[in-house]
Amino acid sequence: MNEARAEQVQSGQDEQEETMRRRRGHLDRVGWLAISAFGMGFGLFLIVGCAGDPPKPLPQPTPQQTRSDSDRFFEKMKQEERERAKTSESPMP
Repeated sequence: MNEARAEQVQSGQDEQEETMRRRRGHLDRVGWLAISAFGMGFGLFLIVGCAGDPPKPLPQPTPQQTRSDSDRFFEKMKQEERERAKTSESPMP
């Protein structure tokens, strides 16, 4: 009777091991498929991303715009210098 029970336990363990082997094999295939799909997607992303037109450079400002910007900058600097001179002349409380 114990031998029959031992055979049942052994056959149950064998079935479990076989099931585990099949699952592991299935997971290995799914893993390789996932890695392959990711690699192909990444490669496609690189090809499409690099195939686009390069960005266009910004237009250069005209000499008139540059002169106008520099005039505004110097006026602002003069105003700040005047304000600093006023604050340094006034006594601190």
